[in-house]
Amino acid sequence: RPARLSSCTKLPKDDAARRDTDTPLHVVTVVLNVCEEGYQRNLLASAKTFGVGMTILHDQPGCSWLADQGDPLFRFITVDGAAFAHLTQATDRRFMHIIEYLNWLESKRRLPEYLLIVDASDVVFDGHPRAYFAAAGNSSTLFVQEEWRSVRQASELHERFTQWKVDFKPYLDQPLLNFGAWGGSTAAGQ
Repeated sequence: RPARLSSCTKLPKDDAARRDTDTPLHVVTVVLNVCEEGYQRNLLASAKTFGVGMTILHDQPGCSWLADQGDPLFRFITVDGAAFAHLTQATDRRFMHIIEYLNWLESKRRLPEYLLIVDASDVVFDGHPRAYFAAAGNSSTLFVQEEWRSVRQASELHERFTQWKVDFKPYLDQPLLNFGAWGGSTAAGQ
């Protein structure tokens, strides 16, 4: 059976876009193939502490932990788990779901001023990121998490780069970027 390249995700009604972007900063995360409270507990607890609104895209409609629990800060949206199956890694498919969601917000003319995309399992807020985005950047600034190691030191990625036909040798001494947390002005990310 061929892989579906498109999604059958049913995004919320038109008025839901307003709820997602009523604040200047909106955070998006994706949980695929996991129904475990501990997987994102710290992220949600820290977001709640600092009043950070968030959309959680997930593919586990029967998971009580991922059901909308009535907190106005969080929106849980079930995505089409069979979509984008041409990408074998869930870590790659998550970005397609994020793009789908952002395209929906854009179609409703509800993109927030600032956007932050984070991993669900290992990101914890120690404050509200909007103040940092506003103070340290401008409308063309995109913040990306930098790892402590270089591309040369990430030997596990060299095979993937070669498979993707990426000439990574000129970048061997550059820091490896980690897309576990990245964001900034929505205009910069477009």
